[in-house]
Amino acid sequence: MKLEYALDYSDFLEHQLYISSKSELHKKNRNRSRIIVPIIYIGLSLFLSFINEIALAIVFFWVCSNVFLFYPLYYKHKYKNTIFRI
Repeated sequence: MKLEYALDYSDFLEHQLYISSKSELHKKNRNRSRIIVPIIYIGLSLFLSFINEIALAIVFFWVCSNVFLFYPLYYKHKYKNTIFRI
């Protein structure tokens, strides 16, 4: 019995995404980025609230919460695009 199977880009993409999901280094980088970026936005919002720019502080805080919630989706999309460029 002889089996032949042709690999294409979607197979390569699935393999890379699986390896990335199991890699401790990738997990650590994702978690670090998910925490550091919102901390920067919170710092900017606190700074703006101290200089009486309350409206901008609220906007930065809103952006911070959205970044924290939607970062995993963004990272997955970014990683897929990086792999497809190979």
